[in-house]
Amino acid sequence: MSDTFVPFDQVRRLVSEVLEGMEIPADAPPLYLVRNLFGKVGISVSEAAQDDRELGEVLSRLASRLADALAAHGHLPQKTVLFVDPALLETLGDTAQLIRPGVHWADRLVVGQEWWTVPDPSSEHHPARYVLYSVKGGVGRSTTAAVLAWHLARQAEDVLVIDLDLESPGLASAMLEPPAEPEFGVTDWFVEELVGQGDHVVSRMTGKPSWAHDLPGRVLVAPAHGRKPGEYLAKLGRTYMDTAIDPWTSRLKRLVVNLETEFSPTVVLIESRSGLHDIAAATVTDLDAEVMLFAVDSDSHWTDYGILFDHWARTNMASRIRERLSIVSALTPETDTERYVERFRENARILLRDRLQDEIVDLGETDEGVSADLSSEEGQHDPLVIHWTRGFAAGISLRKLERTTVAQAYREFLRRFDLLYRSPEPVGDPTRAETVRLAFSELPDPASYGEPVPSSAVYIPPSHRKAMHPDTMLVTGMRGSGKTFWWRALQSPEVRRSLGREVRGFPLNEDSVVESGFGVSNVPGDYPVRDDLCRLIANNVEPRIIWRTVHACAVAGADHPIRQFDTWLERARYVLDDPSVVLDLLRTIDVELDSRGVYSVVLFDALDRAASDWQTASELIRGLLEHALDMRPYRRLRAKIFLRTDQVDERRITDFPDASKVLSSAVDLSWPRRDLYGLLWHSLANGPRGDLVRPRLQDGHWSTTDDDTAPRFEVPYPLDRDEGAQRDKFHEFAGPWMGTDRRRGYPYTWIPNHLADAGGKVSPRSFLTALRSAAEDSHERHPDHGYALHYQSIKHGVREASTTRVRELQEDYPWVQVLMQPLSGRVVPCDFEEVVHLWRERRVLKQLAQAGSGDGWRLPLPHMDYDHDELREALESLGIFRRLRDDRVDVPDVFRIGYGLRRKGGVRPAR
Repeated sequence: MSDTFVPFDQVRRLVSEVLEGMEIPADAPPLYLVRNLFGKVGISVSEAAQDDRELGEVLSRLASRLADALAAHGHLPQKTVLFVDPALLETLGDTAQLIRPGVHWADRLVVGQEWWTVPDPSSEHHPARYVLYSVKGGVGRSTTAAVLAWHLARQAEDVLVIDLDLESPGLASAMLEPPAEPEFGVTDWFVEELVGQGDHVVSRMTGKPSWAHDLPGRVLVAPAHGRKPGEYLAKLGRTYMDTAIDPWTSRLKRLVVNLETEFSPTVVLIESRSGLHDIAAATVTDLDAEVMLFAVDSDSHWTDYGILFDHWARTNMASRIRERLSIVSALTPETDTERYVERFRENARILLRDRLQDEIVDLGETDEGVSADLSSEEGQHDPLVIHWTRGFAAGISLRKLERTTVAQAYREFLRRFDLLYRSPEPVGDPTRAETVRLAFSELPDPASYGEPVPSSAVYIPPSHRKAMHPDTMLVTGMRGSGKTFWWRALQSPEVRRSLGREVRGFPLNEDSVVESGFGVSNVPGDYPVRDDLCRLIANNVEPRIIWRTVHACAVAGADHPIRQFDTWLERARYVLDDPSVVLDLLRTIDVELDSRGVYSVVLFDALDRAASDWQTASELIRGLLEHALDMRPYRRLRAKIFLRTDQVDERRITDFPDASKVLSSAVDLSWPRRDLYGLLWHSLANGPRGDLVRPRLQDGHWSTTDDDTAPRFEVPYPLDRDEGAQRDKFHEFAGPWMGTDRRRGYPYTWIPNHLADAGGKVSPRSFLTALRSAAEDSHERHPDHGYALHYQSIKHGVREASTTRVRELQEDYPWVQVLMQPLSGRVVPCDFEEVVHLWRERRVLKQLAQAGSGDGWRLPLPHMDYDHDELREALESLGIFRRLRDDRVDVPDVFRIGYGLRRKGGVRPAR
């Protein structure tokens, strides 16, 4: 025996190295490298090749090299090659993996089955099968099997539950009253089948729970043992036997098929043995079933699943098992549930993406063959959640199925189960689809509205109503969130009148005085432009005085002395020379407005155009916030400021007394999913084809807000805020899936998820852009599709929206391109060290320093001595980088696509 120590885990690598140096004749029969139960590797080949001298020499050399390389895990060279009956080699077919042309690897285990053997789906029709598996016991699989059987039987399904957790049987005693327990169980069938008597017991293997008698469908339970267990251990010892004809896995499949044939269920639920074991492997991989993996958020669970997933990935079987998996968050705690589920989801995402994703894909490459997207909220990493309840602690009775406990624990799980597995096949109507498709292609670009904004274009989400109130001094939002839209819209008397009719108690009306103090208007003289502001700052005019001057000019009459000066510097000096005159002006106007019961509001927007450097921009914003606070003592005079979120740098703009009063009252223009779809319905209902689309959205209940030009239709309940109703309606237009089946995601959630930045925020401009582009692409490339939006066109629309977002970033923050361009083509998530390495290669710090000194960029930080961590934080503040729990860098799709990064995102199933 060799003194060389070769660990078991090194054998596969050493075999591969030996094979690399071997030339095997192209016409040689298949060679099988078989590792036996003791871990020794031998060569099996058809006995028909025994007289082939050339092959014999090759096998002799191979045997010698294996013996030398594998030490104790090899045979003596003269005992390494075994010529066998071809029929015996055929039995290895399902358990052998092709490792190089003409050479297969097979592990002979207890039952002849391995975790990497995943047969192709059966061509024979069989009922829907679901396996409940976990790497550890005690996670509620038996309870779930009972609840799921009850739930499906209520839907008129005939359900067969099979207990294959034979080492820990209990499903029968938990679900069946003693009189209902059958005469025989699963172990009885296995031992009787060995002697040809399986058919005698199969009809006497099921019992019916008492709670199932009044359900529309049947529930039958095939337990591990019968009413009288008898010599259970003796039977269990023979259950897993291979026969001369069949391995145990074939016998297992035959059991399932025989039970299906005997009882004709429409659904089969199989409780698997838990643990990392080749016996449990058969139920997970061999039964052509959907597999629910039960887990709790613990390191031991994720580690064990990682071992299993690594094995599938190493043996190139990930693509065939990945499609069958769903993950269950078992025993989800009652407290801090949302945070727990989010942590569970992230760990599941990391597990699936890092362990089972064997293809690097771009969004543009995701097609029929790519499985569900792991950046989606409802991808395969998103768990079916079972909540732990006190009823479980008290010992829930599966014989009675206490409805209250089930409802508390399983409501969310059953909803997701139905969504995943019970969704109807999509059926579309190409004729009706074209009308809606054209309406989608005419969706507006909010940035394209002129002045004034038409009232029919105005949709005010509930979360934005407070932002429009005059007392809200500061309104923040990402680019494209609607700041400039509202800056324009509020200046329109028609819009204010319309909003006053829709929003009860809305304080601005058509008689209110709304003026612009800074923004995107091209009308000269309305307010100072950048050059004016620079000149004022250069002449030491305090920013607070600048904005007081602007405000006074906006509200003063045409004959007031302040309006008679030609330059803003002269007007500011007028205010400085005699402050009381301006204060008297404001006080007089305030009293007059109060007597009429109306407000005067001056709006400030697009302050990124006010300066080109950090210091000046911060000083101007700080002064404007001070001025807004100065206006609060007046009853009817207000200043309203619209700022991008990244402009609210509290360290630089809030170092003045009572600054907290401004920030505490700030309102962010967020767009949760329900508001995005509310905007969509509003835009369709009030668009050029509104008369044709409104009946498709909802038949009746469309109230209108009339104005002098055209009616404005308000989105009715439940489409305005009920996500379930919104989802159903959108799927009428886009189909239920982002591909040919449910695993590709659901359009309603898929689109916002892929348009969200790292903070989860979605720009309505991006949302409408994606849908408008999707409709145009559907019209061009999929005109006969049964739905208005083809799923491939939706992906095209998201790419277009991503390109637009990146272009907008380039306009606002040219320095971002310097940081992101070196990452093009890289795979995310990635270690931050890899990002730093790429930045150093491109000398980005030097590029930023040169840019900051020469071309007036507003750089990511207000100082020049950057370090890489600060740049990372700057990108995180813009929602471009996402910091994962393991400190790696991820980039959301809305930026990843536009910047040309790739990700691990799917598995191409075996063809």
